[in-house]
Amino acid sequence: MSGVSTSVAIGALIASAVLAAAKFVAAGFSGSAALFAEAVHSTVDTGNQALLLIGFARADDADTGRVDLGGGRELHVWSHVAAVLLFGIGAGVAVSRGVDRLFEPLPLARTGLVYLVLLAALAFQIASWTHGVRRLGEAGAGRPLLGRLRQARDRAAAPLVFADTAGIAGLLVALAGVFLSDRLGWLRADGLAAIMVGAILAVAGILLVLETRVLMVGQAARPHLVEDIIGVAGRAPFVHGVNEVRTTRFGSSGTLVNLSVDARDDLPAAEVEIGIAALEAELRARHPEIGRVFIEIRSGEGPAVSV
Repeated sequence: MSGVSTSVAIGALIASAVLAAAKFVAAGFSGSAALFAEAVHSTVDTGNQALLLIGFARADDADTGRVDLGGGRELHVWSHVAAVLLFGIGAGVAVSRGVDRLFEPLPLARTGLVYLVLLAALAFQIASWTHGVRRLGEAGAGRPLLGRLRQARDRAAAPLVFADTAGIAGLLVALAGVFLSDRLGWLRADGLAAIMVGAILAVAGILLVLETRVLMVGQAARPHLVEDIIGVAGRAPFVHGVNEVRTTRFGSSGTLVNLSVDARDDLPAAEVEIGIAALEAELRARHPEIGRVFIEIRSGEGPAVSV
């Protein structure tokens, strides 16, 4: 696992665990269902990050060749497990506590502690989110956040930004529920906020399931990347024509490229080998997100096909 990804994931795990403990303590003193739901949310984040660490390690084994090539998608498998189990269970617990408080509304105690914990958690979550978005890279600047998450080169940043986004939404909802219950006397607002935090967890889990499913089965590269690969390969001195291009996002390795070209018949094998190495180097230099390149020499079969 890269040092940056390791340190970021471990740091996020420790921070989530500390936040979860602080929220549980404050929820116990105050009786706030919304804060309890947020404590569950932080616990889910902690478990999610622990599973991501396992996925990083397994994906790195694939990168070094210690396991089958398909092991590179292990990171997405563990993210899928987190989405199905942790987010599902967390949403159920949060909603259950919120429903109980709707039927038995109670005034909150020690609200100063509740506000302190929620505001401190919100400040940390916003700082973490901002740092994570910066680490997504400037290549996708101007694109929607979801698109940048899908194409992120930093494998630790994307899932953590996703979690931070859900975390910020949950904290804002919890703050609103506590405020309405504490300052305006609408006691059921605290329970309603807990239900909404549970709903945020459920939606986050569903989105994560959909995204990891796409990555597990193999997401093709962006069309403009494929077109550029065809163009660069077609201009290579040893290439007579490009037969086929297949791409997929492949675990921590980035984008995997399978390229089939028809080599010129008048060139010796040694010159073709030199050309293959130069083509691979140029593709990697133009597109840092490309991790592995496999170039196959095959007789021409018509115009290039991209998949």
